[in-house]
Amino acid sequence: WVAGWDRVFQMASTRGIHVIPVFDSWTRWNDGSPGNPPREWIQWFKNPYSRALGGPAASPGDLLSDTACRRLWLAWVAQLVKRWGSMQNICAWEIFSELDLVTGANEKIGLDFARAASKVIRAADPLHRPVTASLSGVGDWPKLSADRALDILQIHPYASDGRYAGQLDEMIIQFTRERMKTYHKPVLIGEVGLDARLTLTGASQVRLGTPEAARGTHQAIWAAIVAGTMVGRMLWWEDGYDQYSSADLRTSYRHADSAAASFVAGVDFTGFEPLETLTSSGLFGGAIGNDRVVLGWFRDAACRAPAWTIRRVSGQSVIVKLPGTPGVWRAEYTETTGGKVIATGTTSSGASVRLPDFDGDIALKLIRQ
Repeated sequence: WVAGWDRVFQMASTRGIHVIPVFDSWTRWNDGSPGNPPREWIQWFKNPYSRALGGPAASPGDLLSDTACRRLWLAWVAQLVKRWGSMQNICAWEIFSELDLVTGANEKIGLDFARAASKVIRAADPLHRPVTASLSGVGDWPKLSADRALDILQIHPYASDGRYAGQLDEMIIQFTRERMKTYHKPVLIGEVGLDARLTLTGASQVRLGTPEAARGTHQAIWAAIVAGTMVGRMLWWEDGYDQYSSADLRTSYRHADSAAASFVAGVDFTGFEPLETLTSSGLFGGAIGNDRVVLGWFRDAACRAPAWTIRRVSGQSVIVKLPGTPGVWRAEYTETTGGKVIATGTTSSGASVRLPDFDGDIALKLIRQ
């Protein structure tokens, strides 16, 4: 197992890819009793830490409390960090994926576990990289989020949440900005998608892999740029878990973020903060930036799940509260499918920016002159 992951890190390094190792996941520590997770995801009956298989844990929750099980698990994590500590392309460590889904988990013991694990990781890591852990969905344990055990916060937004009915872009902007404002820490999207299942996307009733779902995902990727999250693409089914089904989503989604990646290429994000925007009633979106560069993304407010119908939009404008001293800014307007600049202009601080006509959504880059 360890040798296999050694090869993954080495291959990633040759391709310029940085990695966040995740030491464990809820599926090995859930016996199926809380809620109704899909039975095929439950792996407690295979977990070597289980007493039934000769391990020290009487139940999954033993991992989170100060038990022989946890001490053994932490010793294993320390060995891994020491082994991989010199690898330059490991950029952070994730203690655990979706702590709240461990059978018997609650915030008190989850916080105690995270503190213990973070201490072990930091002691073993010669490069002192940041530490993170995640909960499922957009759930929050405030004491854990505020604690020094975590340097980076995570969200796992899925638009099957009934409150959003397919509007993944709205979830990303709302929860990223709320967590940043509340805890003053960077926010990482660790998983994201229209749904955490391959079949139907909850209330939106859109099958993954369809043109409609692709449009919803497109909006989410662009929304992540202006939300302030560290990562804009961690598509769960589409980027890997489709291998366990008959679908081949990876092929059709391979270039889903190409235009967005081109749009932000070369941008120095140092000092970027979410910015206040005032839009005409036909728009949804946001902006982020510093006193040199501002990035904005706006879509037709009527382009929503489940159809995400694309139409020609005219006569829309936006006011962005530009940072720094008043000045003149060059404006570049980019169509979001191919990443081509379709118009340019200038604006001054506090002025309304009139958008050119666009189809579905449009990106805006402001550069201080």
